Amino acid sequence: FNGGRNRANLDLAEVRKWQEVQAYEQAIQQAFTEVQDALVATETLQREEDSQRRLLATRSEALRLSEARYQAGMDDHLRLLEARRSEFSARIGVVTVATERQLALLSLFRSLGGGWSDGTLPAPAMSEPLAQGGDHLAASAAKP
Repeated sequence: FNGGRNRANLDLAEVRKWQEVQAYEQAIQQAFTEVQDALVATETLQREEDSQRRLLATRSEALRLSEARYQAGMDDHLRLLEARRSEFSARIGVVTVATERQLALLSLFRSLGGGWSDGTLPAPAMSEPLAQGGDHLAASAAKP
């Protein structure tokens, strides 16, 4: 008679099913948490990047004015250098926050189930304002 063995196998199967359901629910909860965290990080970093870009625009304008004042003989070289340093620092801030935002987007993509092989990642592209800004720095450095 196998009644006891069958009952034990049924109980074991039910316990395993329950464990699998619990593991599945936990995986779903973790996925929702990861997506929410990535969305919040992306949104926050986007606001911070916008703020950094506004700061960069302000510092770039201050540099332009400082260069004009220096060329007119109204400011000394130290103030011009300080304006350049300040603008460069703001530029680094934009790049840093933009990189962090891109990493948050990557995390969001992975959380949503995206995947790729290491050989298929696209090459990063420099954004238009930053690419133009590098020319501005080189041009201003060449001026006395």
